[in-house]
Amino acid sequence: DSSENLKNALEQKKDIIFVMGHKNPDTDASVSCLFEAYRNQIFDKEVVYVPIIQSQRMPDEVTYLLGELANYIILSDDLLYEKAKSTGLARWISVDQNRELEVQKYFITIIDHHLVCESAKNRDIPKTLEMLGSTSALITRKYLGMGLEIDKEMARILYGATLMDTENRVEHKMTPKDVKLMNYLKMKSNVLDDNKFYGELMSYLLNTDDADILFKRDYKEDWGFGFAVAKIKKGFSKKGELIKKELVAKMYKLAVQNNNDKNLPLTLLKITDYEEDNETVNRERLYFIFNNGATKKFIDTIRNTIEGIIKFEFPKENVYVEENYVEFWGSGLQLS
Repeated sequence: DSSENLKNALEQKKDIIFVMGHKNPDTDASVSCLFEAYRNQIFDKEVVYVPIIQSQRMPDEVTYLLGELANYIILSDDLLYEKAKSTGLARWISVDQNRELEVQKYFITIIDHHLVCESAKNRDIPKTLEMLGSTSALITRKYLGMGLEIDKEMARILYGATLMDTENRVEHKMTPKDVKLMNYLKMKSNVLDDNKFYGELMSYLLNTDDADILFKRDYKEDWGFGFAVAKIKKGFSKKGELIKKELVAKMYKLAVQNNNDKNLPLTLLKITDYEEDNETVNRERLYFIFNNGATKKFIDTIRNTIEGIIKFEFPKENVYVEENYVEFWGSGLQLS
């Protein structure tokens, strides 16, 4: 039990290393922190490795995927975690992120598949930074490289995380290395039907119409602006009529409040609407929320750039532009 291990470490004044993913974590960040903590603990008995979820709640799809193992991850609002941070005994391994302003100076290792920020690039610490489909694939490679056995249940969990981050093996979200690693995990886990497994996980992710959860669940802040991706189900009709008007209005209000409270130049809110199969994207709507002090040149540049990208990816007749949003549909996939 991670809580008991952390309590004992504090009592015995042992060194503590938290393994932590990004804020508002997804399946990949959650699984990566758990398995990287376990991998390190196998070889280092002198230090206590503790997986941390940077959230006030465990995502439903993660709870489903992990089962009882979900109890072994501590949430970041846990008082025990707050206490440990103030002791001076703690350091951090960063997974599925390479930027965390609060504790970045205490990073001892970074493992990530995202673009690298300058501060992380300049840190003289061990780093595994590679543009793979998921950090879970990087963790899997570390297990195999050390000759560790990945059993059936471990493989099932790791495979679920890689499926979620590559959106059920979308070709442009994978590299040849992802294909090999995911094929290995699929074989070891004995998962027979990717669509069924992915659909089950997505059904737990799409099971809420709570605007606050939806806005915060996949909200990131970088390059000076905020970006939230809210995944909903049956929010629009096939013809494009907005069905869940109240929900969309609440999320838009939260995006405006977020932009005002943090005085950001821009917050983007992308609403991704899924069909009944939990996999096919019906349509997406991207809202622009600009700071009141934003110049016309800045607003026009941002809008023209993003609208240009979308129109490049979608036929002209499948893109609809309004004053504060652009809507697009037809591919069945989420626009990256």
